Amino acid sequence: MTAGHEFVRDDRLDELSASADERVTATHRQSRYRLGVLGGDLLVILGASMFAGWLAGWPMVVPSRTDALQGSSMRLIGTGIGIVWVVMIFGFSGYSRRRLGVGTQEYTSVLLATTATAGCTAFFAYLTWTDLPRDFSLALFAGGLVGLGLWRYSARRIVRALRVRNAYVVPTVVLGGRAEVERVLRIFEREPWAGYAVQGVVLTDDASAYAEVDAVLGCPVVGLTTDVRELLERLETQTLVIASTGGMGGMGVRRLMWQLESSDLDIVVAPYFNDLDSARIDVRPIAGLPLLSLRQPEFTGPQRLLKRVAGAVLAAALLVLLAPLLAVIALMVKRDSPGPVLFRQTRVGRDGRHFQCLKFRTMYVDAAERHAELVRLSGGTALLFKMKNDPRVTRVGRALRRLSLDELPQLVNVVTGSMALVGPRPPQPIEVEQYTGDLHRRLLVTPGMTGLWQVSGRSDLTLTESARLDLYYVDNWSFVLDVAIVLRTVRAVLTGRGAY
Repeated sequence: MTAGHEFVRDDRLDELSASADERVTATHRQSRYRLGVLGGDLLVILGASMFAGWLAGWPMVVPSRTDALQGSSMRLIGTGIGIVWVVMIFGFSGYSRRRLGVGTQEYTSVLLATTATAGCTAFFAYLTWTDLPRDFSLALFAGGLVGLGLWRYSARRIVRALRVRNAYVVPTVVLGGRAEVERVLRIFEREPWAGYAVQGVVLTDDASAYAEVDAVLGCPVVGLTTDVRELLERLETQTLVIASTGGMGGMGVRRLMWQLESSDLDIVVAPYFNDLDSARIDVRPIAGLPLLSLRQPEFTGPQRLLKRVAGAVLAAALLVLLAPLLAVIALMVKRDSPGPVLFRQTRVGRDGRHFQCLKFRTMYVDAAERHAELVRLSGGTALLFKMKNDPRVTRVGRALRRLSLDELPQLVNVVTGSMALVGPRPPQPIEVEQYTGDLHRRLLVTPGMTGLWQVSGRSDLTLTESARLDLYYVDNWSFVLDVAIVLRTVRAVLTGRGAY
């Protein structure tokens, strides 16, 4: 190794060589995944073309010479559109290893490719005087876009499930100072679906500090160097995460990039902040310095007003549509145990305003008197107390809770504006009294019937996890996030995970 560089720990590399050999198939798995996504895209586009052709009255089965010529021409057009579509997806990086399964970028690539293909089709039809029926074009591109989105979402869910089981993972090395490396490792441990399988860490701290450290949060320390190419090649690493530059400085990072520029390696820089949605980040390069511009959260304005109006209208419509179900549930609650049908509880809403949160009653009327004793016996905390097999819950109430039907009366709260369809969990006054520091940010937005807390485990969450999810929502709210939460809520309700 050249002078001026620190050593690479060969003993650590020897220990990890076997696991690196086992992970060499990760590249092949990712290649198979890309081919699988491509194959699925082709099938979706083929299906959309056939459906659009059938809708336009094109002959699917050829009974005559005239229909044969028409059918052949239409199939040729459909095939050409399909080829252009796939090429466009390639052109917009829809099959890139850096975009597949990552955030919303994959869906953005599909959307842009679909729009470009539709534009090319319209331009081709104009140049060749080809009369393409509008119902054909609408069915093809609208149906194809929805189909591609659903297919890629399904593929992503499958891969995420496999990654949790340590399959389809990406061999990764994390580089940086010890404190920053620990921060990144904790995030990777908390979110195993991201697929980063950390083989080891490279510390940029001074050698005296490094000599006493064998592992960071269970991940072996494999070196202390700015010359890491040999290390990464021996480990078959595919991703290098730079948690911090440490003592390397800006020029040190550039030299590191130069060393790795001919390798097929993903280099990821972890910023110094967490729980920030990528949609709030813009890059502003100034004289070669990439500045990150962070958009401030929006708590007022047109988007919030639109959310309020849309939520109230949708909630009112649901109240009308679900009126028969609400009546049946009310009757079941009344017949199951003595007491009122509705349970009213004071909750704290936006800006600390109190309101009466409505639910179907799921507990016996003496539940409040038994609360303190149950908290003591379970060893829980009154701040966020829930227990499985709570003896205060009625027979009907248990079923309502599992399906989240007990919360349907909160649609009235949405109509009146004290709640929203999506938002943080509405806290009780006793909880707010114990808030410290950042937790008060929960009260900057309207609480919701559902939210990240519900689709991420509900009652299985710890107080810290629930607070982190609520604060993430407060900082990163958007219509896209709300729609995603609503869709995930349906799945959470059907599985009943964390509901008791």
